[in-house]
Amino acid sequence: MRGKLDFAILALFLLGFADARFVVEKNSLKVTSPDSLKDVFECAIGNFGVPQYGGTMVGVVLYPKSNRKACKDFEEFDISFKAKPGGFPTFLLVDRGDCYFTAKAWNAQKAGAAAILVADDRIEPLIT
Repeated sequence: MRGKLDFAILALFLLGFADARFVVEKNSLKVTSPDSLKDVFECAIGNFGVPQYGGTMVGVVLYPKSNRKACKDFEEFDISFKAKPGGFPTFLLVDRGDCYFTAKAWNAQKAGAAAILVADDRIEPLIT
């Protein structure tokens, strides 16, 4: 019994030295075409797996006609985003809401998208 009490006191003591912070990783998204949308947009990053810092990606952005929030499996809509051999990878643009970001990313990945861009419907500080 004494050992458990000593451990609890030690744990509480060490907890007093713990420090944590939440950092929003920001980046930019450069749109090069069409001319009406050319600009650089501030965005937040959601990393899955090992982060790939310092690189760039080039691809084609597609906004689906169905399942625009990517909350369902794209197989239900007979949609695939797999790039053709020698073609640019597909970046899927979806709307925010109705399900977790991880579900959106999972459904996009299963459908062959190389990346997912989740568009917010309001102007607010970036969070991840």
